[in-house]
Amino acid sequence: MTHSDTIEIDDHLHLGTGIAAGERPIVVSSLDSISDQLKSLDRGSLKIEAWIKNRDERGQIAYVSINAKDTDIVASDDSANITDALAQIRHNLKRQLTDRHGRHTNRRH
Repeated sequence: MTHSDTIEIDDHLHLGTGIAAGERPIVVSSLDSISDQLKSLDRGSLKIEAWIKNRDERGQIAYVSINAKDTDIVASDDSANITDALAQIRHNLKRQLTDRHGRHTNRRH
């Protein structure tokens, strides 16, 4: 696989409210496994954002959004541990990206 075939999560990631710069490697490593599924998205418009609402409070919710031309996907999880929340979010994003790919593939046939 050449570099041009890969999507580097870190190149498209923006950390929002509630996630410290030092936690960036945790977010990147948690989302790395979806990079292959992102290859079908428009690279020029691809943006990935992660944030935590109400960090360290009751009702804390972690979010990750993936936006690109014709794509707007958001997943969230209310686990108190950021690693656990990102694992659940990754699973949800994979499902949404797989569903999206299936819809686009079916439209072409």
